[in-house]
This record gives sequence, structure tokens and C-alpha cells, in this order.
Amino acid sequence: MDLQALRGRNQRGICFASSHDSLSPGVYSLSHLANKTLADVRVSERVNSGTIVLDSRVYDLLACRDTCIVSLSPVSSNVPIVKELGVRIESTKGLDSTKIADAISQRVNDLRDDFDGLILQSGQELAVERLALRFFITDVRPTGPSRVEWSHLERLLIEAKPVVKPCNVVVTMEIGGAARVEDAVLGSSTGLSRIDVFVASLSEFIRKFDQLGNEQLFGGFAFSDEVVQFEFYDPMTGAPQEYAPLLSKSPIEAYLEWVKGLLPDHDRAPSDLGDAISDSIELAQRMTKENGLPSVVMLFSSGVFSAGPNPVKSARRGQDQENLKLALVTAGGGSQLDILLAVGDILGCRPVVVSRPEDTDRFFDAFTQGTKRLNP
Repeated sequence: MDLQALRGRNQRGICFASSHDSLSPGVYSLSHLANKTLADVRVSERVNSGTIVLDSRVYDLLACRDTCIVSLSPVSSNVPIVKELGVRIESTKGLDSTKIADAISQRVNDLRDDFDGLILQSGQELAVERLALRFFITDVRPTGPSRVEWSHLERLLIEAKPVVKPCNVVVTMEIGGAARVEDAVLGSSTGLSRIDVFVASLSEFIRKFDQLGNEQLFGGFAFSDEVVQFEFYDPMTGAPQEYAPLLSKSPIEAYLEWVKGLLPDHDRAPSDLGDAISDSIELAQRMTKENGLPSVVMLFSSGVFSAGPNPVKSARRGQDQENLKLALVTAGGGSQLDILLAVGDILGCRPVVVSRPEDTDRFFDAFTQGTKRLNP
């Protein structure tokens, strides 16, 4: 159902629709353009048909403007109460977020009016204009969408958002037979293939990644028993290129769609992890040589290698290169962690095993921590 949105007050998260619009009260997914959030919706005879009065914070979460249209879809009304909430903060005025996080941690009750009544989930963002801060929800327990009732909140952890240095990005994803094993778990979903979790993790990364710029470059690979490079094309000449500027998130989004298109042809293929690592390191080195920026290789792998060179030996090509770091994610109970741990030791990281929705935040942390270790 589509309704015209009106800005209300702080209504403890409750939004009011007309009782004449055949809308049942409950929890709904609200969307406007690319923005989505969950909210309690009640019905009232005092609201005109065809309109919805949004809690002022919900209105801001959806980036609504006058006469904007909001789409409503019903979801499960069984939304638990938040017991523990983790947030990261970022100053919108360029102030030291670490000092602000320390100060707010001493006065958490000052945030009551900003959070009480909202339905939040990991990965959500919330701007608080009066504090000139942006809050990033990193952890919600119980896991999944949960309602904030301030008097029932047992723990609120506040941290500063890590600073991501400008860097080039290489994404390399396993797509062969080992990535199709259905032994992965993500939240309440079981029996997922490892590639399902890889795709979900990269999708979450794309949503959060905001370090964009004309100088930064992006490139990508997919691998099974062969390593396939994602090609770009010069907009002027049509000539193929091995990387493109990160002016927006679209190159990474296009890469992910390309990977999905490759899957049917590689479902039983062996895994050449060694050559995937070598090719990724070499591309990262060429990108750094091109623009002088450091590079981060994001590797999605089960750790299996059934073709090609030993991955540990391949990783040594990037050993001791201060302008190169690795962010590594794996999934599934049968992943070869010993191989991945050895690769990570050489390239300065530990693999993130994704098995819960909040683990995608840990992977994003692995990326941001990697950029901290890079030379400026």
C-alpha cells in the first residue's frame, strides 16, 4: 500500500494511518526511494484517508520530504525487545568522533528520546541533527529487527566509527564446487551455500562502504579451477580495462551481478585458490603503481584448493608489502581454516567466519582495520 507521508512528532516510534484505508495495525516495512525502515503502524479515525503520520525520526530515516509517498508492507508482528545495542558514531561536523563517543558513553540517558520506540536492526543508520551525529547500528540483541524500549535496554555500547583511509579495492570471490557446499548458516537461515553467504557479505559491504573518490580504483576476480577477471571498458574508446575509478558504488555492484551470472557454469569446478591470490596481489600492485594509493584485497574463500599452486606460497608474493593488505571472509563448517589462517598470517589479517548477520559487520571491521595499517 502506498500512502502520503506527513511528519509527526516523536511518537515513541508509532506511525498513524487512517482507519478508513483497510490497514491492520502491526509492524510494517516502510520504504521511500532507496530508504527502508521498520515501524509500528496504528490506525486512527483522526488521520485522513490515503495518508500516514510518521514518527519524526521514522520520517527522517526515510529521508522524506513534503508530499512524499511511502510504501508499506506488513511483516511479522513478533518483534522482540532490544536487550543489548551497539552503535558507532560519526560527527557530521568533522569533530573527533572518539572524544564524542567517550563523552556520550558517560551520559547515555541523553539518547533516550532519539532511540526509544524505534525498531532497529544491524547495519541501520540514524542521524541525530541536534547532536550533529550519525549513528551506525552495529549489534542488536536479540539478533534481527528489535524494538527499543529504553527501560528494558540492559546495555548500550558506543564506539567511534573507524576512519577508512582512501585505498584501491580488489574483490576476489570463489564460485566453484567448494563454494556450493550447503553447510553455511546466516542468522536463523541454515543449509545455505557458502556462496550465498559470500554474496550477502559483499552486499552488506557495498551498502556500508562510503570511501569513494576519483583517484581510487576497483578491480575484481572470480575463481574456480580458473581465475576470471572482471573487465571494464573505456567509455571513450571501448577498449577493455582491468580496473575502474570508484566514483560510486556501481562498479562493485556490477561486479556482484557479474559473479551471479557466472555461477551456473562453475558449480562443480575445482578451486584454484593459489592463482586467485597471485592474480589479486599482482592487480593490487598495478593499481598502487597507477595512482600511488595503497590497495586492499577482499578475498571470499572456503580455503579449499584442489587445483593450481599452494595458496600459502602464492601469498608470500604480497609479504612485507606495506601498501597491500588482505580482508578475508569464509563461511561453512567445513571451511579449511588452517589454509586461510596461514594465508592471513602472511598478509596480516585473520579470516572472518560469517555465520551471523552481525558477522558482516566484523568483515567490514576487518576491511577498515586493514586500511588503518596501510601507509598514508
